[in-house]
Amino acid sequence: MLKGIHMTLMVGPVVPLPVPQIVLDALTSVEVTSSAGGPSGFQLSFTLSNRSPLHTLFLVAGGQTPLLRVIIIVTVNGAPQVLMDGVMTHQQVSPGNQPGHSTLRITGEDLTRVMDLIDFSGLP
Repeated sequence: MLKGIHMTLMVGPVVPLPVPQIVLDALTSVEVTSSAGGPSGFQLSFTLSNRSPLHTLFLVAGGQTPLLRVIIIVTVNGAPQVLMDGVMTHQQVSPGNQPGHSTLRITGEDLTRVMDLIDFSGLP
């Protein structure tokens, strides 16, 4: 019997921390894609208002996508399961249906993406 499902979202530059409840309240969609032959990915969608704390959490770099680690954990019947441990690779803000509200989409890949950013040339 299913006793409960809980999602935890952790975000941070090096050591991710659980996001505040106000961020989870703005979360409208979570999509995780698992791939055996290539990088796995994720997409998070949020409702973004003019005074949302999401501006400081995800949009601080002013156009450049900062290297933010994102961990998505789902706890089912008390057993936590990490669905994704990755980094944010793209952010997009699109207009919403209501004035003063937009949609923020965060896209990312698993931690193998970080390996692409490190230069290993010259190493044996």
